[in-house]
Amino acid sequence: RVIQINLHTQKQTVIVHRRRTTGDTVDQLLMGGKNLSTVPNLLAPRCVTMGPDGDIYVSDWGKSFQVKVFSPQGRFLHAIGKKGGRPWLGNFNPDGMLVPYGIAVTNNHKLWVAEDDGQPRRVSVWNARTGAFLKQYIGPTPYGGGTTFWVDPKNSDIAYCMGTRFKLNYKKKTCTPLATVVRRMYHNEPFAINGDNDIADHRIIYHDGHEYLICNDGTPWSLVVLEKKGDIFMPVAAVGNLDVWICPHGNDIVWWDSDLGYHTIPDYLPKFFQGHQGDNFVWTDKNGDGRVQPNEMQWFKTGGRESVYAPGKQPEFGIGAGWGGGIGPNGDLYFSAGATTGVYVFKVPLLRWTKSGAPLYGLKEAKPVLRVTHGISGLYVNNQDRLFVAFNYEGSRGVKNTLSCYTTNGRLLWNVAMSPAATSNSAPNFRADDVNASNTIGEFDFPGAGHLGHVIGTWSWHGSERPYLLTADGMYIGTPLPRKTMVGPAAVWGESYMYYFQAPNGIPYLVDGGADGDHILQIHGLRRAREFSQPLTISPAQVQAAIAAEHAPAKAGNLKPFKPVIRVAWPQKAPHTNGTLAGWNMNTGVYINGGHGRTARIALARGAKYLYLAYKVHEPTPPLTNKGGDWQDLFITGDCCDLMLGTNPHANVHRRKAGLGDIRLLLSVFQGKPIAVLYKPVTRHPKHPVTLLAATIDQIKQLTNAKVAYHRYKGYYTLTARVPLADLGLVHNTGQTLRGDVGVIYADQTGRNRILRLYYYNHHTKIISDLTTEATLRPRYWGPVDMPLGPNLLKDGSFEQGGFQRDDTLGWRLASARNGAIARIVASAAHSGAHGLLLAQTKVVRFTKAAYKLPNGADFIHSANGGRGGGFAEIVQKVPVTPGRRYALRLYYNATGMRLERQGSGQYRGYSSLEIWVYWPGGTGQVWVANQQLDSAGWAEMDNARFNYYQVPKPYLAPKGATAAVITISLITNIAHDLPRVYVDDIEFVQVPASVN
Repeated sequence: RVIQINLHTQKQTVIVHRRRTTGDTVDQLLMGGKNLSTVPNLLAPRCVTMGPDGDIYVSDWGKSFQVKVFSPQGRFLHAIGKKGGRPWLGNFNPDGMLVPYGIAVTNNHKLWVAEDDGQPRRVSVWNARTGAFLKQYIGPTPYGGGTTFWVDPKNSDIAYCMGTRFKLNYKKKTCTPLATVVRRMYHNEPFAINGDNDIADHRIIYHDGHEYLICNDGTPWSLVVLEKKGDIFMPVAAVGNLDVWICPHGNDIVWWDSDLGYHTIPDYLPKFFQGHQGDNFVWTDKNGDGRVQPNEMQWFKTGGRESVYAPGKQPEFGIGAGWGGGIGPNGDLYFSAGATTGVYVFKVPLLRWTKSGAPLYGLKEAKPVLRVTHGISGLYVNNQDRLFVAFNYEGSRGVKNTLSCYTTNGRLLWNVAMSPAATSNSAPNFRADDVNASNTIGEFDFPGAGHLGHVIGTWSWHGSERPYLLTADGMYIGTPLPRKTMVGPAAVWGESYMYYFQAPNGIPYLVDGGADGDHILQIHGLRRAREFSQPLTISPAQVQAAIAAEHAPAKAGNLKPFKPVIRVAWPQKAPHTNGTLAGWNMNTGVYINGGHGRTARIALARGAKYLYLAYKVHEPTPPLTNKGGDWQDLFITGDCCDLMLGTNPHANVHRRKAGLGDIRLLLSVFQGKPIAVLYKPVTRHPKHPVTLLAATIDQIKQLTNAKVAYHRYKGYYTLTARVPLADLGLVHNTGQTLRGDVGVIYADQTGRNRILRLYYYNHHTKIISDLTTEATLRPRYWGPVDMPLGPNLLKDGSFEQGGFQRDDTLGWRLASARNGAIARIVASAAHSGAHGLLLAQTKVVRFTKAAYKLPNGADFIHSANGGRGGGFAEIVQKVPVTPGRRYALRLYYNATGMRLERQGSGQYRGYSSLEIWVYWPGGTGQVWVANQQLDSAGWAEMDNARFNYYQVPKPYLAPKGATAAVITISLITNIAHDLPRVYVDDIEFVQVPASVN
């Protein structure tokens, strides 16, 4: 064995060379090709590095598990770490290394050691000179936070993760490893679970004073029972199936990883498993040694997944789609089992306990308790012995429910309907309250009259990706993570695990694996929540109408139009604020119509220091008349222009009362002069609160730094304003979605009273004779107000200028539209303003029957339309950039009729895709922003995406030599039958400030 490190700074090479001569092992240390010494101190060297003073460091295995240090001349100096390392199982001694591998020494003489073990994963830090242990870094967890995670039900300071017991300190937010509790040490311990594997469901039960862990295992598919014995958990029973896909010969397993793909690990399971592939099994540790003997196994020959189920037979047991088998509070086990006659849930009862303390399960006593027609994603049984079934939705048509609750005898109690977003295209754009579950994964109990009682928690591998809470009676509570973020402890990612637990003091917790670490988050509010009752009358006619609607065929149609949001633009040049609308494109704003000649267009913009507002208001009375005598209540005495805004993006959107950060900006005339009045209903330290009848407002003040101007015309007026952002509390709100509203108050004929309050979002404005009501902000009726990322480098990013340009440096250029694909600017759908971009396929792409059988997918694509190719429409725009600076890209899209790619032969071969790229002329490389092949449930945001968010979203770096960025947006249709349509709007491309570059 040769281990080599190149030391470029010293132009030398250090080699630890291991050779064998007549059965003896000799290790040699060489430098620059010169043999310095034979090294008897090395047992099994792995990696080598050099410190700042020239000392040589070698990680050593065998019976050592240390890092050995040698002088530059090859003389052994000392060993770092406890000799023999720390135990594979049992007490965790931080002074011992376990499988030390990669090593490095910093200039301040700290040795960093990456240990090649996953129970737990650890990087340790040592004093390279003295050998003293300094610090350790634990983690990350397995993929997506997946591990057998649980918390001691009797002591929430003790948690288990990565096969390790940890001591938690909730105040300091620290965890300390105490012991490695599970590990396969012998070949005949196949059910000793791997703590470094991704395992979902578990339950702790107690019997005769002993503690048992029951959890999923994937090699093979099984539910395993482990007994706590001192510091470790030892397997004592298992029930499952030797899946033919995973165990094709019974004792080999097929495994997949990102480097090798699918590959076989021979003899992974005991030899006497051979020939039992496809069989269900029960193992009971009869002699108490934790190891599997042939006489401890029960086998049941199945008919396979394609068999017809009949009483006395068994399909292959599974644990859903890998997301959990059911574990009853008494130890009974539940498995899903697919057959051609349906999908069954089998109950395997716990019959009795052996003298050695192992549970005995009987395969012959296993019986189906439930049959369903769709694939099962996961099973869960709660403490009340209710069975929860989560259903597969990806690629499945006609799945009506995402979650169903049954008794353990199979009687249906309730369903949660599958969200319309969960189509066959697996559309990811679920709304925050669209319940979507891969399985139920935990529960809470809040006893007492009026309290929530028993609560369950779900998680989702794909789809919504959020956790959801429901009562065990099926009442929706909400999601603890309504705002999706991809960074930090509360990150919400696809393919990430979540867990729940409740401490002995009743506090509920969510464990989030979204950042590849099991982050413990406290859930607030559940203990204060209460149930309430209210009568609901449903007539027989309504029941019949619902049944008819459920069975009615789906109607094909265009996208449902959504109300455009209020959007604040950030133009390259500040708009005019002289009272005219010069420099304003009012199509970027919103339009409101109160009837009887009362309409308004309202647009908002901002710069680095100011918020800009523009109003064009039509009215039948003399324009912009307000004869009020008190500047504090001008909203009841005549014409006014209004802005209401919540500047705190984290405020509860359902709040009934105004809170900190909620403001109102009123623009009008007072005593013949323009005026801007700011209302803050709630401040931290109110000095001079104002009472307007029964409404109290902590602060009302005139904004003397604001510039307000207007012009009156026949039948209408225009008003513009420039207001310092600092006065409004909007300095740090770039890129955020706030809540707010815009509107107009109309004067009556006298100009001393109001006749109409007209707002864009809030339509609860009929009262015009009550000062208290009109002075009170009602934020629960507000809607989204999108703040810009920064000055937009793109021209016409919201498609409001009416057409394409010939030159892509002047705006959007239509680069291509062929084979039935079109790109148009339309008024039929806009995320904000009046117009948006439509990319659509208008003619069916055609393929020959022979094309569907072509072995090469690229040949199939090229054969479309007689060799002309599929549909393709693309627009482009080119903007200047600075090399070395970062740029953010955000846009919104609304898609229907999309199709996920299918490369294999068959009727639905091909795909349709919204593709977005950023190219860097003059530089190297490009950014593949999106290859979006999914329908969206309304407008979806794309923010600094990198190939559909497969990487963490972050701004794009303009490479060396780049002079421009070319943004391309295209629709590609390479599938027959479908006519996809995608609307795109509000595209921003912004240079990130140098301070955060």
